[in-house]
Amino acid sequence: MIHGLHDLETQGFEVIPSEAPTEKAQKRFSLCAEMEHAARHGVPQGDMSEGDIWAVLHAENIRRGGE
Repeated sequence: MIHGLHDLETQGFEVIPSEAPTEKAQKRFSLCAEMEHAARHGVPQGDMSEGDIWAVLHAENIRRGGE
């Protein structure tokens, strides 16, 4: 694996640890999944507006420490 790393770096690629970007992507996916879940259950019943769906996203974001 180290040879591949060196090859990428010699071609100008910056190789960084993937933990932080992966964690951010997982958090965003989780937020979107919560929003989709709420929409799939609330919209067909006719008791959920677009604003309500966005409120789920914002509430989940805040609950997870987002801004």
